[in-house]
Amino acid sequence: GRRPDAGALCSKILYADPAYRDDGLGDAVFHDPDQTNLESYRSGLRLVREAAGKDVYILGCNTAQNYRTLGASFGLVDGMRVGQDIGVKWNQILNCATLGTRLYFLHNRVWHNDADCLMLRDPLTLVQARTWGTWIGLSGQLNIVSEWLPDLAAEKLDIVRRTMPNHGLDARPVDLLDEPLARVWHLADHRGSRHRDVVGLFNWSNKEATVSVDCAKLGLDPKAAYHGFDYWNDRFLDPVSGKIEAVLPPYGCADIALVPADDVPRVLGTSRHVSQGAVDLENESWDPAGMTLGATSKVVANDPYQIRVVFPVGRTLESVALVNGGDATIAIEQQEPRRARVTILSPRTGPLQWTATFK
Repeated sequence: GRRPDAGALCSKILYADPAYRDDGLGDAVFHDPDQTNLESYRSGLRLVREAAGKDVYILGCNTAQNYRTLGASFGLVDGMRVGQDIGVKWNQILNCATLGTRLYFLHNRVWHNDADCLMLRDPLTLVQARTWGTWIGLSGQLNIVSEWLPDLAAEKLDIVRRTMPNHGLDARPVDLLDEPLARVWHLADHRGSRHRDVVGLFNWSNKEATVSVDCAKLGLDPKAAYHGFDYWNDRFLDPVSGKIEAVLPPYGCADIALVPADDVPRVLGTSRHVSQGAVDLENESWDPAGMTLGATSKVVANDPYQIRVVFPVGRTLESVALVNGGDATIAIEQQEPRRARVTILSPRTGPLQWTATFK
């Protein structure tokens, strides 16, 4: 990506800040006296866009006073840095998360928001790295990694694996107007006939906190029960209703997938990505005549891929099978009342169709 130079605005270049500071806008004298600063800027950027071509991705970088270049770039760039410069300090991450949250409505509508890159290295803790990675992965904003990957600890490198690729959906900060920095994000995957909701709960502070959200604010039935899966803690949650809640450590987060606890077997989530199925699960369906649950999963070579399945009381998962597995394997790893884990291991990357038979 290339960053449109704020100097093309012909005003003093000042670091992005919500507070007003005089940048001399209007002082410049142009060859065309009928052109304003913004028109001049757009004229130059339009030339860059035309010269680059439609198949070139242009990532802008908003650095001019009061976001003048941000607004002036509408329609001419593919992505835009909406955050300040990041670093391995928690306060710098908070600044980027704040601006990415405030401007979330531009993402996938005007361009792709870039709140700045995924930071993972020390002195960031594993908890902090997971929280920042989960925010990027669930919000769907640009995920650009600025790390020397060979030096990362295995658990931090795994955050890169679990937050890429981008899910391409429109997540939203539920408590945007209630908190200085939204603590609840909602990713609704309602493509096809099977719906799945993923809730991100974030504790941005340095103290333990309880973070919660009413189901009604997520568009869910407050009287219905929902199965849940806590992604980073790798555990099923007992069916909940009315409110989703988690006690979070300092700087911690919870990534919870939700599906209705009804009379139909369902995929609650998968292990590949923090979106718990949005990037890798397709064509999920239930056949009541054959008592089979089926779907297609996009697996990664040699990465154990776990499917978390929930089902009504009185049913058990009898068998699982791959329709086009080749030399991949699929097995029931764990089964409890109302829930089970199924693992696929494939030597190749690509889509695999599977079925699960119940009795």
